[in-house]
Amino acid sequence: MERSFSTQGWIAVLGVPALFISAFIIGASPKLMDLPLYAVRSFLHLDCPGCGLTRSIALLTHGQFRHSIDLNPMGIVIAVYFVHSFFKSAAGLVAGKELKPLLQQKTRDFILFVFIFALIAQWLFKLYFLLFTFNF
Repeated sequence: MERSFSTQGWIAVLGVPALFISAFIIGASPKLMDLPLYAVRSFLHLDCPGCGLTRSIALLTHGQFRHSIDLNPMGIVIAVYFVHSFFKSAAGLVAGKELKPLLQQKTRDFILFVFIFALIAQWLFKLYFLLFTFNF
């Protein structure tokens, strides 16, 4: 019997470790941590909702949890999701088939909505303190 495995599964199995290895390398080099990778910040001089995610995950791979949260608290949530995707896809690869999702589509959509809401809420919170709490 021929084993089938989706492209998405292969991306998770190969891509997630590559992502964390890249984040580890970025976190190990101070020069790479200072690269301006953010178009919104370059043009508007304000953080976007995703600002700090790369550096947050990079610091997470070095065990610097507090600094990771300071940069972007959603970095930990995204890292946990990536690790979950990796293990689920690896288990599917070993089993030789796609594993059924743990949650129904409506529940996954709700979780995605909550995640997006949390991402925007923490961004607005960060902007508020950035813009309105300066001591002149």
